[in-house]
Amino acid sequence: LPLDVELASFPHCSLDQIKSAYGEPTSSVVVSGTVSSPNELLLIYENDKTAASKSQSVTSADTAKQNSLASLLTPSCINGTTINIVAHEDDDILFMNPDIYLDIGAGKCVTGVFLTAGDAGHNQDYWLGREKGAESAYAKMAGVDDLWERRSIVMPSGQVATVSNLVEHNGIFLIFLHLPDGNIDGQGFAATSYQSLADLLSGKIAAIQTVDGQQYTKDQIVETLNGIIQKFSATTVRTQSTYVGKEYTDHSDHISTATLANQAFEFSGISSASSLKHYLGYSVRQFEQNVKDDSLSSKMSIFLSYAQHDAAVCANVDSCMTSDTYGNYLKHEYEYPY
Repeated sequence: LPLDVELASFPHCSLDQIKSAYGEPTSSVVVSGTVSSPNELLLIYENDKTAASKSQSVTSADTAKQNSLASLLTPSCINGTTINIVAHEDDDILFMNPDIYLDIGAGKCVTGVFLTAGDAGHNQDYWLGREKGAESAYAKMAGVDDLWERRSIVMPSGQVATVSNLVEHNGIFLIFLHLPDGNIDGQGFAATSYQSLADLLSGKIAAIQTVDGQQYTKDQIVETLNGIIQKFSATTVRTQSTYVGKEYTDHSDHISTATLANQAFEFSGISSASSLKHYLGYSVRQFEQNVKDDSLSSKMSIFLSYAQHDAAVCANVDSCMTSDTYGNYLKHEYEYPY
């Protein structure tokens, strides 16, 4: 549905006309523009709602309930559920593998939560590509076709996030909150008004704007993460580490994400501290290689599924293995106490 009449080369209709004919859509995805001011929408109808729309009206309250996090149909995960909370769309596959694909192979349900868009100051095409890369990597780990159902879902604190569910594996979800990339040192980027999670946590800013025009306070991010942990009944939460590093300083977003995830886990009521696991980021380079042979080959293959959608990373085995950064990230995976 193009809301800007100039985008349409065919007779234009309004959202009200569509609702009158077909009923309330199950959900919608912003194709262009922002959530608060969309230019073009993809309307999703899971069932034929025409008959229902003729006999009863669907209220806005019903719609909000339908598109809330609580409305997602989550599977029964008899082998447990892992939630990975990271800053950027490649952090989990770089710093938490092989553990993630071993979880999937063991029949666990897995949900990936990405706090930032990983935009690095670039436009929407770039960060949407990174989201597609994350989807491709998880499809690779699951061993199924790279087909996803994407929805705009209202989070517990009221903001809208993109939620993707792998079509051929209903136990795998990816959630994108679209907060701005804060840059390595927490100084942010001009395109997003130099905002960062680090500044939000320090109190320098009271709230942070997403790349699609929404706003979160620190407490609202924690509330959202806690709601996700509760919704998916997490048995294990993996996140990044608050260890800054000495020789190799970690990214400010990694450290901030770990801090927020720690607070959300504390409020979640999960009893065992062993259920929260932290993973080192850039500082893994100071340790001995511990991902080798078949494990390294599998991790590389998964990362390359992501890399085809992100022009900023290494694109093949040779360039990755000779990279001082990505080569080292791929060859390491280290848990840390905090």
